[in-house]
Amino acid sequence: MPYEKLLITVLALPFLGSCLAPLFRANARNAEAWLAGAITLAGLALVAAIYPGVTNGGVILYKLEWVPDLQLDFALRMDGFAWMFAMLVTGIGFLVVLYARYYMSPADPVPRFFSFLLAFMGAMLGIVLSATWSSWSSSGN
Repeated sequence: MPYEKLLITVLALPFLGSCLAPLFRANARNAEAWLAGAITLAGLALVAAIYPGVTNGGVILYKLEWVPDLQLDFALRMDGFAWMFAMLVTGIGFLVVLYARYYMSPADPVPRFFSFLLAFMGAMLGIVLSATWSSWSSSGN
């Protein structure tokens, strides 16, 4: 799988999990933790799989025209620094899921918590992977 498609998958995976999390019962702590843990570990594995593409100064860029009339594009960029932060976001996300599974009471709204946690993780990955026009102009695209 090309690295550009892995970037999209890394970004979309937490949001997909965030949409699935509220579908569980309110007292389904184990199922929710397994879902959130699997999504965060999958994200961590995908980010780790991108590593060969960003070694030795490599940059992975993905651009999709979104609103051409306004010259708005959906653009993702990963270099070594963004890779490190994506690893931190997904790794810490997994540790929070692990801790929350054993910390939260059965009376707590577990599906809502994991839904918001995964949405927050997706938002953090979106910030880390977002590309600007200057990153395109400096790379010659």
